[in-house]
Parts: sequence; structure tokens; C-alpha cells
Amino acid sequence: MHRLAPIALLWLVASPLHAQGNGLAFLALDPDPVAQGAGGAYTASTRGAFAMFFNPAGLAGESRNSIKLGFLDWIEGAQTYSAGGRFSLGEHAGAGLYVLSTSSGDLEARDVPGPSAGTFEVQYLAVGGGLARVFGPVQVGAGVKILSERVFESSASGYAVDAGIQAIPTDGVRFGASIQHLGDMNELDVEATPLPRTIRGGVSVRPFRLMEATANATLLSTALHAEVVNRSEQEEPTQFRFGAEVTLFDLLTVRGGYISGDSVRNLSAGAGLAVGSFNVDYAMLPLDTGFGTGQLISVGYSW
Repeated sequence: MHRLAPIALLWLVASPLHAQGNGLAFLALDPDPVAQGAGGAYTASTRGAFAMFFNPAGLAGESRNSIKLGFLDWIEGAQTYSAGGRFSLGEHAGAGLYVLSTSSGDLEARDVPGPSAGTFEVQYLAVGGGLARVFGPVQVGAGVKILSERVFESSASGYAVDAGIQAIPTDGVRFGASIQHLGDMNELDVEATPLPRTIRGGVSVRPFRLMEATANATLLSTALHAEVVNRSEQEEPTQFRFGAEVTLFDLLTVRGGYISGDSVRNLSAGAGLAVGSFNVDYAMLPLDTGFGTGQLISVGYSW
């Protein structure tokens, strides 16, 4: 076996990134603080520049274009950078593009116990795009992405496709479902890395809204989210996710969430600030395994 096996194995096993599953686990990080602050339960309500990380159907159903940049400070030096854009294709359709890059940071290389033989990085990259369209109360979308991974001196590439649907039967209620990461990778060293095939479905409701009568402005609104996620290549394949949001004056949003069936983390919290066409969002992801806290931040602009 190639020498990457012993030196990479420690990180692949010990890192909380891979504790969430085998294979290309960076695809399961869901790098949107808006969603992650609410437990990641966003398949039904996701939209805009980062919609394709959850459900490509979220690219449809709104008239504004948007772009977003995100950063995840994970554990043991692992970091993820993300960029996405949503672009209108008329009143009933939208397109999206995104880039997702994850690096482990410098890791010590050892063939046997003893002094380090140097350092190396584990790197992943996904570049993708998608389309979505509205059909009455239903939105459907699909996307494709090119994948790349590099561990020590070995590298591999591949592809995957995603598809999803959102239904809006009444104002304030949304259903959504998606299937993600269906594809193949070339061999990395001696075998191909499996993709974390993901099936997710959920519902979002907005049970309460307080309006100011004369200006028709929203003073207070709430949202509740629930979702089931099943991922192959994961020790506990099925998760139940729950999230809640409270928004004041269409300006400040506070979020909280809970995930069951996750060996790494259960709770999340976050906040967002929207001023005109700009928005900034933050999420805090406490970990249960002694690795500290993951943090997500994004900056977006819409027009």
C-alpha cells in the first residue's frame, strides 16, 4: 500500500470532520451559517446563493440575484471556504454556481512512531452549478459538480449530481426534499473514495408574524424547521434536525437548533444581520468530543 495510508489514517480517523462519516465527508459540512444556526434543517426553506448546498430547488422562486462568501473554522486547523451565486433566469427560473474548498491544515507525517517525517495536507474541492424552475406551487431543481481530492502525493477526481423539490401549498408552509452526491470518484492510491450519498426531507413553517399596520412593515416573525437526513458512509446514517428562528424588524435574526444521531455535535446557535442589500450571518457549532467549537460566518449581497 502507498505510504499515504499510515500518515493520513490518523487524521481520517481522529478528525471530527471525518468522525461524521467516511468518504468525502467535507460535502456533509453544509457551509451556510443561516442553515447551521438552525440545526441545518433547511432543505424546505433554503434559497439564494447557497441553496445548492441543501436543495437545488431553492434556486427558483425569487426575483433577486445574490452572491455569498462563507468561511468555516473547523477543528485541528481544518478550514472550509465557500462562494456561491444565484442568478435570475426570468420570473420562474434561476441558476446557481458555487465553489467549496476544504483543507486539513498542516498535518505531521509519520510512517512509524517517532519523529515527524514532515507535514502534508488533505485537500478537497467541489465546483458546481445548477438550474431550478417554478411550476405553480412547486419548485424543482438539479445540479452537477466536479470533485477533487488530494492526500499527500495522491489525488483523484470525480463528479456528482443533486436534485430536489420544494412545495409551497400555503403562505408560511414549505416542504422540501433532495438527494445529493450521486456519482463516482477515480481511484485514490488503491481504491476510490465513496461519496456520502444524502437523502433529506423536511418542513418549514412560519407560525407567527406581527405587522405594523400603517407602514405594512414586519415587526416580528418566527420560523420553525424540522428535517430528516440520511447519509451513507456514516456511522449513524439517520439524523433528525430541528431549528427555530426569530426575526426582529426584518433586521436581526436569532437562531437555534438541535441535531439527533450525530456523534460529533447536537446543538447550534447563530444570528444574522440584514441591512439593505447586505447580510452577515454567524453560526456557532459546539462539539461534544472535546475538540472545542466550530464557527461559521458568511457575507452576502443581493440585487
